Amino acid sequence: MLEPPTPELQQRLAGWRLCRPADLRRARRRVRQLARDLPAFDSVWIDALVQDGRLTPFQARVLESDEPESLAVGDYVLLDELGRSRGSRTWLARSLSQGTPCVVKRVTPPPERKSDLAARGRRLAALGVGNRIADLVAPTAFWEDDRSCFFVMPFVAGTPLGELLVRRGRFPADIVAEIGRQIAAALDNWHRDGQVHGDIRLSHVRITPRGEAVLVETGLRPVIEPDVTLHTSLSLEAYDGIAPELIGIGHEPTPESDLYALGCLLWQLLAGRPPFTTADPLAKLAAHQTRSIADVREWAPETPAALAELIVSLTHCDPQQRPSSAGDVAQRLQRLGTPGRSAVRAFRRRFDVSVPHLRPPTTAGLPRWLTAAVVLFAVSGLIASLVDRELRTELLSLTGWTPQPVARPTVPRIDATSGLLPLPGPSADGLLLLNEPGPYAVASIRHAGRLQIKGVAGVCPVILVRDEPLEIAAESVAFEHVTLRQDVLWPGPQRPAALAVVQAQQVTATACEFDTGLVHRNRRASEIPAGLFWTLIDPLDPAAGALALQGVLFRGAGTGVASNAAARRIVAEDVLWHGQGIGFDLRLPEDAPTTLRLEHVTAREPKSLLRLRGLSGEASSPRLTVTAIDSVFGVTRSLLQIDDAEPMLGPLSLDWNGEGSLLPPDMPIAVANGADVATEGVPIEGLAAGRFAFVGPSTESIADSVLAEAEAPRRSSEPPGLRADRFGPCRGEFTPRTVPDALPEGTFNRIP
Repeated sequence: MLEPPTPELQQRLAGWRLCRPADLRRARRRVRQLARDLPAFDSVWIDALVQDGRLTPFQARVLESDEPESLAVGDYVLLDELGRSRGSRTWLARSLSQGTPCVVKRVTPPPERKSDLAARGRRLAALGVGNRIADLVAPTAFWEDDRSCFFVMPFVAGTPLGELLVRRGRFPADIVAEIGRQIAAALDNWHRDGQVHGDIRLSHVRITPRGEAVLVETGLRPVIEPDVTLHTSLSLEAYDGIAPELIGIGHEPTPESDLYALGCLLWQLLAGRPPFTTADPLAKLAAHQTRSIADVREWAPETPAALAELIVSLTHCDPQQRPSSAGDVAQRLQRLGTPGRSAVRAFRRRFDVSVPHLRPPTTAGLPRWLTAAVVLFAVSGLIASLVDRELRTELLSLTGWTPQPVARPTVPRIDATSGLLPLPGPSADGLLLLNEPGPYAVASIRHAGRLQIKGVAGVCPVILVRDEPLEIAAESVAFEHVTLRQDVLWPGPQRPAALAVVQAQQVTATACEFDTGLVHRNRRASEIPAGLFWTLIDPLDPAAGALALQGVLFRGAGTGVASNAAARRIVAEDVLWHGQGIGFDLRLPEDAPTTLRLEHVTAREPKSLLRLRGLSGEASSPRLTVTAIDSVFGVTRSLLQIDDAEPMLGPLSLDWNGEGSLLPPDMPIAVANGADVATEGVPIEGLAAGRFAFVGPSTESIADSVLAEAEAPRRSSEPPGLRADRFGPCRGEFTPRTVPDALPEGTFNRIP
């Protein structure tokens, strides 16, 4: 007998019109297949309804959570989550009364701002109800509860401009002009009603299958965040089009600021990057306020002069020097001879097919009979091979085989102004493949999902950093077989804060090198860049804050990894810090413990392994657990460097455990504000102090940083510290050296 869903689940499914009794009857067969000999719990019924297409995966997660009633918000049932940020969440929903799809946005402001937000929200919703502008979507309903305010907007079945730009790179000039004409025409009608959009950016413009450019979330930013200050909580993309006159207290968006944002958006579509490429919101605000946006023809030389000059006037720092109205902009774009919506529709259709990144082998020039003979010969050879060997084993090896990327003998196009190769854009699935040694120039890269920057095996690509860092924003970022190197001979006065500035929830690096340079003439220590600077997209996400390093070399006088994010889980295996900087420079989260696992790592000549910032004597107590196994910490100042801390490690809760790790004799465990900190009572286990020596002097060769001897007991069959054979052939000049199978107990012999 098949157990039916519980009455509570049936009531929710029926009340929210998620499925009918007939749908449950049709799902019974699938439930039997899923449950087999187990009882048909509600979770099995939910999985079956997801497979039948009656529920979305998002709805299934909510129904199985501790708050299944949260799937309904007012008169709307949620279908999927579109986004979230600090203080707001956005969902795709369906109206229970009308059955139409819509977008619901919940905003939870501080209590003192809620009444003002509610008043603004009601006025905006009243305007949205009477809106008749086809290419502009504003909220049409508003309500509030005890803590939050809710906005409802019509759903636009289109693709955001940002997603299209990430897939294929910069747009053709005629398509950009047509998109700009449509946006300007919609803005002109909205401005005539005395209103502003307030937040024109790539993610707020959707391209429909009919070639329409539709502005969404109209008027929401001026309601939620009336002015922009250093404390405004916005996504990084929101800072790409903020007009200079809006930066400060009490300056609300105007039609002129909308035109500035429109100019920045057109500039970005043509250039394939924002006007100011930095991942620091404060730096973006400062750039918009103090610098002029360059002529887009420096990045897109094929841009028509009239379009480039229009963008220059739109992005003028003085609002009075911009075009008189959005209608004037639409007319000027129309005079350029825009191709119309049919061209945008055709352009949009191109994104529905994949782009081949590696040219498949062809048989051009061969007669058909010869091609057929070659294929027949190959098939017959394969059959003979399968007969000679065990068929099952061979088939398993074939199904497990995946093609490896290979370098193509192409002629790279070098930028004449910089002498560097341009960094290619990522594919639709987030793979940025480097198949040339380079050196490549840095770029600003944004991707909606997982981004992988991968060098082809044996090519050893180098990304050369000069006055700007490599900027990346993606949900997760993975580096593999890539070298980022600071050009210390670059004569420019400006130096970036880091070689790579990454905004992501998780970061991994495998077989990579971050070289900040050992010598920086006339540079203070604070001006030397870090190897990797990491921030989070959403610090409130409990799954965020993971960093994994494997076979990574940090060389130079700069910090290895610096982060203002809530780093929660860090794993480093076979990592070498070579230079006089600092290994990790972290700010610990106060709401969750931080775990740091180090295995076979070597710190050679850095000042400290770990610097902790942001500690105070308040009630919060950051927790740090370090597990160090078979590692060598050849630091010169202290193991830990603690800033803004009270004596005796202040509020920090530290737990150090592991085995087989070495520290120089008489080296302090922790230094706070320049003074040694007493560590009595702090659990520090598995750390031995004693003299040790490396194979060779401090050179660029990784093999010279293998441990040769040490005055400490040996706990495993191999010496502590890095294992050189775990590093790829692109790392420095190293040649793998073999470690003897057996070493005498007590000390390590010098490795020949």
